[in-house]
Amino acid sequence: MSVEKMMLVNIIGKIDEIDRICKTVIEMGSLHAVSAMEEMNTADFTMRISEENKEAVMGVSYMKPFVSDRDFNEVKGKMERVSLMCCGKEESEKTDDAELILDYGELVSRIDDVLGRFGPVIDEFNLKKEREAKLRADLDSFGLLQGLEVPAEKLFSMKNFSFSLFRVSSENAVKLNHNRENIPAILISVKKSSDQEMVAALIPSVFKAEAARIFKALDCEEIALEKGYSGTPAQIVRSIKIQLEALQAEIGLLRKNMEALSGEHRKEIAVLERSAELEKKCGILKGEIASSEEYFYLYGWIPKREAETFEKAMKAFGEKAIVTMISADEANIRMVPPTKLRNNRVFRPFETMVGLYGIPSYDELDPTPFLGLSYMLLFGAMFGDVGQGAVLFLAGLFLKYSRKMVASGDILCRLGFSSFLFGFAYGSVFGFETIVQPLFVRPMDNIMEVLAYAVVFGLLLMVACFLLSMINSIRRRDLGSGIFGKDGAAGLVLYFAVIGFIISKYQNVYIMQGYLWGILIAVPAALILLKEPVTNLIKGKRPLFSGRKQDYFIEGGFGIAEIILSMFTNTLSFIRIGAFALNHVGLFLAFSLLASMLGGGAGSFLVYLLGNVVIIGLEGLIVFIQGLRLEYYELFSRYYEGAGVPFQPIRLEGKVE
Repeated sequence: MSVEKMMLVNIIGKIDEIDRICKTVIEMGSLHAVSAMEEMNTADFTMRISEENKEAVMGVSYMKPFVSDRDFNEVKGKMERVSLMCCGKEESEKTDDAELILDYGELVSRIDDVLGRFGPVIDEFNLKKEREAKLRADLDSFGLLQGLEVPAEKLFSMKNFSFSLFRVSSENAVKLNHNRENIPAILISVKKSSDQEMVAALIPSVFKAEAARIFKALDCEEIALEKGYSGTPAQIVRSIKIQLEALQAEIGLLRKNMEALSGEHRKEIAVLERSAELEKKCGILKGEIASSEEYFYLYGWIPKREAETFEKAMKAFGEKAIVTMISADEANIRMVPPTKLRNNRVFRPFETMVGLYGIPSYDELDPTPFLGLSYMLLFGAMFGDVGQGAVLFLAGLFLKYSRKMVASGDILCRLGFSSFLFGFAYGSVFGFETIVQPLFVRPMDNIMEVLAYAVVFGLLLMVACFLLSMINSIRRRDLGSGIFGKDGAAGLVLYFAVIGFIISKYQNVYIMQGYLWGILIAVPAALILLKEPVTNLIKGKRPLFSGRKQDYFIEGGFGIAEIILSMFTNTLSFIRIGAFALNHVGLFLAFSLLASMLGGGAGSFLVYLLGNVVIIGLEGLIVFIQGLRLEYYELFSRYYEGAGVPFQPIRLEGKVE
């Protein structure tokens, strides 16, 4: 449950082996590539020199971006035709990496061979599909004119008039109608919808240019009308429908033929598709490479646990590929390692929610476990019900396995399970509190206790955030923030002092004398105020202040007041946990009252059913959002930055990690 350790990889290879090495890297699917030219152009760039790579390093001064003379669009176009053989089926035959075609010339030859065998069928299918699309367009166009009893050939053969059909937006149609007297044409509205209108226009030939300017100014789109038909529009529509039926039957037979052929050669087609994808990804990877006349240079990050496997794969190229690796800690400061999260199955789905806020930096704690645990507790506490929790759990399973929405389904399952457990704590089953006894407390019977528990729970979460913030500061070696920061040790002491003082006064409990409270609040507040000069003094940095002292203390003074106020309001914000737990019960009581007014029977059952649907759908969504708000604004803002770069290795689609 952490951010994976990264290694910076530098590959120096012979230019004639660039294809094989790049494709091996992509097949492994573990390298997050970075631009070699950008890294080498920095002043702090260093390359470890050894006996093996000294000759290659000599060529660093002559590097340039690698430019491939290969046009992948040729392969792409051909593969689009080959893919038609599968008739749009998503499932394809599984292929092993050993079956992939690595040689570009062989790949093109194999694709050409397939097209030579299946090309005529594919071309015929394409022609008929194009014909179908044309007939459908003609059907739509002449369908608009079915009310006209004039033969089409007469409409298109007039000497002194021209006939056109236009599509115009509703807004411009109003302008068109208001200016009919200024338009040298007879206009007939043939169809209207909420956002557009179809207009037929009979235009005198002498005014055709003037009318065209007006129609263009109003963004009127002319609809093409095929002039090869004869008969009235209604007769043409019937004729097109007959042609379409016959054509669709032919297309159906061709599709079956193509499916049969693709079934026989599915494996071959799958290998070609996968190999073409590999070629495409290879071109993307080459875009990050720098090269000289004899060597190419590839940089990237790989997870430390995969370093040994990666190095072993590169050793297969012998002296033609020299690999050096250094840990992220040894790399120069400017090079930011990407972040790859590694969580167990319980918390992994919550990585999605963390990503909505931002990816953790490489040197930052992964907040996923804390968010996952705290969010499940927050949601369950606000939406505790055995029956409704079970419904959410089943809805999560449906999303995961039926709709293939794995992350959303897993999150919903966990929230439903939390709601289910808290339902036993509250003694609530589909809103009814007479079925099971509460293991903890009934919210409506203990309102003040529930609100107090909510605030205490929030206080514990806030303290955890201070501790997480200090751990992050230690990891970053940030002495100032860890000890003197508002979210560091000084901030934690101040938080305890402020909350303790408020509780002692509110509950009228004597803890210590007033002047001691003043000292306990003033000392950490002063340390927070003096964070910059004290930190610089300890580090021996000069000057102590980055700006004017007066401005620093004025701004810092207002900042201390804001910090103390926010500590109180942030903690009090967690009272909404108890408020929503009460609201959950109160909303069901409203539906229960309506049901009792109906005197039982089917009517009452329907009201109870409707009530549960509304509570699960509407209130469940509100609680989900409120829990997320507490996580993002009250908790994340104290210990989490989320300014990291996501780990995005270049790999084939569907490659399993």
